[in-house]
Amino acid sequence: MNHRGGLNMDSRAGMMRGGHDGVILVPGDPGRSTLVKLMRHEGPANDPRPMPPNKPRMSDADIAIVERWIKAGAVMPEDVRKP
Repeated sequence: MNHRGGLNMDSRAGMMRGGHDGVILVPGDPGRSTLVKLMRHEGPANDPRPMPPNKPRMSDADIAIVERWIKAGAVMPEDVRKP
């Protein structure tokens, strides 16, 4: 599978490894997790990486769920696959 920017989010190991731009997830620290910044569209105005791509910004409530997950250690099974 071709992962944009070298980032593989299909597994925890891939998320921990990060992509060409570095680590995207810092377990225990949502404030230092690039994933949260991208979800909040807090990058530069021309940043091609906001998440979700080509869609409106996620709600604060949905982003808060991800922040709580990261703060709790970003625990997930190793065998997560796309549906």
